[in-house]
Amino acid sequence: MLAALLIGAVLLLLLNVNPITAYAAMIEGAFGSISSITQSLVKATPLLLVGLGICIAFRASVINIGGEGRLFWER
Repeated sequence: MLAALLIGAVLLLLLNVNPITAYAAMIEGAFGSISSITQSLVKATPLLLVGLGICIAFRASVINIGGEGRLFWER
């Protein structure tokens, strides 16, 4: 996660954007109010459930590809 944040910071610097300001805005948008926290949870829950389903399939030695895509295709 730290590597992803550092790579993102480098890319933001290449675009002449302050990475600290950008990351602060991202955190404020996701966790700045009760409404934003609930929206983050609403959007994250289906992805977590798809990930859990894929983990169960892999433990059973079954290949399950495309769960996230199928989730968003149905919306």
